[in-house]
Amino acid sequence: MSVRRPLFVFAAALSLLLTACVAEPASVSPTPLASETVAALPERPTVEFRSADSVSIPGLRTVTDGDNGSLVYTVIPQIEGYDRLNERLRDVREQDTRDVVDTISAGGAASRGSVNVSWRTLGSAPRIVGFLISSIVSPGASTAVRERSVWYDAAEDRLLGWRDLVRPEAHDAVIDDVLAQLRRYVTQPDVASAQDILRSGDPAVGFTATGDLVLQFDEYDVAAGAEGAPAFAVSVPESSLTGSGKAAREATLRPQPLEAAPEPPPVPERVDCRIAKCVALTFDDGPSGRTTPRLLDLLEREDVRATFFVLGTQAQAYPKILRRIAADGHEIGNHSWSHPDLTRLDPEDALSQMRRTSRAIEKATGRAPDLLRPPYGARDKKLDALAREDGYAEVLWSIDTRDWENHSPKKIIAAAKKAKRGAIILMHDIHADTVDAVPGVIAALRKKGFTLVTVSDLLGTTHAGKRYYGRY
Repeated sequence: MSVRRPLFVFAAALSLLLTACVAEPASVSPTPLASETVAALPERPTVEFRSADSVSIPGLRTVTDGDNGSLVYTVIPQIEGYDRLNERLRDVREQDTRDVVDTISAGGAASRGSVNVSWRTLGSAPRIVGFLISSIVSPGASTAVRERSVWYDAAEDRLLGWRDLVRPEAHDAVIDDVLAQLRRYVTQPDVASAQDILRSGDPAVGFTATGDLVLQFDEYDVAAGAEGAPAFAVSVPESSLTGSGKAAREATLRPQPLEAAPEPPPVPERVDCRIAKCVALTFDDGPSGRTTPRLLDLLEREDVRATFFVLGTQAQAYPKILRRIAADGHEIGNHSWSHPDLTRLDPEDALSQMRRTSRAIEKATGRAPDLLRPPYGARDKKLDALAREDGYAEVLWSIDTRDWENHSPKKIIAAAKKAKRGAIILMHDIHADTVDAVPGVIAALRKKGFTLVTVSDLLGTTHAGKRYYGRY
């Protein structure tokens, strides 16, 4: 399968665009005569991939790379036994991260740049599965998104691009349709590059909710950055699809359904922290299939209730663990879909990060969260307004154990012991060392007379859009 142009070209184009923003102002061009005015293009139709994020895929787990010490955070799926698919997904993650970090470092803006890689399911069936890998790239003050699809036919053990989904005799018709739409809807299109990508490259591919084939180019590939990532839908008859193409479309339109969400678990009896000497344990970035179940066993044995601020990607991957968290009486909060700095995103994208996560939590547990912990603790007035709009109280912390950095149970326990009444303690349930430290943390806090509670128990009544670091 042909490889697309390197990501550093994509990121470099964005860096040049940012540099141009501070260049000397260009001279003002005279207003063109009426005869010189270019006719406005028709508005480009909105084309979206149909997503199957609600599907539970047997054997699926996620791999997270990143920590709170940097703005590089990646989450990708892996499926047990699907080695070729897993290797391809890892390659995408590693290439995107490596190329962008190199580009940012070369430009001297490493402290301001960020990379965020996340995923969603395009289709799922016993024979075939498809994922969309999204890389949010920020060399500095602006952001751009690159998306790549990875389709895998388990029956034939091979990876698929769009040309594998459509019969060879229909390729030209699909290419001609896309190029015609490109000319019709995009200002100054690079038709030659588009044709080259379609014939020998690997544009993102999937299907719409009505079954049309979607082909999407990256920003800067075939047009100016202002055009975004042009995506075009093509109606392809069933007879023009290959066997893999038919399976992919069926897996998109009729994916394996998610298990029915249970009735919301009963709300456990709350502790009155106006009377009790309370602190709250909180765990971010999970759930993890490897470490969270062991943590839940420890908390159950110690009869401790905690608050889990989960990522939407993880909630999607591990709905059964999420249901156990709720059933055990713990609290679940929203930690965004894929852990980007929400203050760097456009309001629409930031809201999407929060809303997709809440939907995933509600599908798994029957209850939507009303607490939000912004990734990295990054917040501003814009995020306050968005949280208020969607009904979230923003929960930060007063004790950071820095478990993501030290990976030392001894240091984690020492940090937690500094808590005072009303403290919110930050840990991460994706680290084995943190889980190892939890019994010691509980023992140390109880020795100081603390009652360990959820965030809602600690804070009592909260207000949407307001920030909370503890109760003092």
